[in-house]
Amino acid sequence: MIKSSFDKFLNIWHSDLKDALSIMTQNKLFNEELKAKGYSEEKIKSLRKSYPTSKLHSHRLITDLADNLLIGSSLPSKKSNTASSRWSRNTSISNYALRNANYECENSKTHNTFISKKSGHQFVEAHHLIPMEYQGEFDCSIDVPENIISLCPNCHRAFHNSEDTLKKELLLKFFNSRKQGLASRGIQINLSKLLEYYLVE
Repeated sequence: MIKSSFDKFLNIWHSDLKDALSIMTQNKLFNEELKAKGYSEEKIKSLRKSYPTSKLHSHRLITDLADNLLIGSSLPSKKSNTASSRWSRNTSISNYALRNANYECENSKTHNTFISKKSGHQFVEAHHLIPMEYQGEFDCSIDVPENIISLCPNCHRAFHNSEDTLKKELLLKFFNSRKQGLASRGIQINLSKLLEYYLVE
């Protein structure tokens, strides 16, 4: 279960509390979560005044909390141009999913690649099990960690370009391992529909 930003915040209650609250209450997603939990702006202000200012270790604090923001709380927007239209993807959500998978290929941990200059970890790619092009068929966001698989480039290509036998094997494997997590997000899909999305008979 993904920790919410507020739950994570409670774990660092004794560390830079006042400054952390000041930063996080400016974040739209965090504010939405606080409202859902019944925390008013007045209550947050009261908490901020109740504790003394301490030195802000901004990089550690912001990075730590950003990793645990309320993820996938709203529907993605649709980008359009003259050539095509596509649903936007939140790279921070994909990065969260890759970190959560320890930068390993979830199809097989034995699949090694190389160290990414950007992340400093093994290079893996994020793949949406339910393709983002079908976001319009869902009432909730499918750009969530439960729908994102960490894959080596070879396995990622297999999802898109392999023969139906292998593609069906991959889809069955990850459908079974992800269906509960997807359902927890309100994402309802059956295997037949997923196979249809990938044009697998």
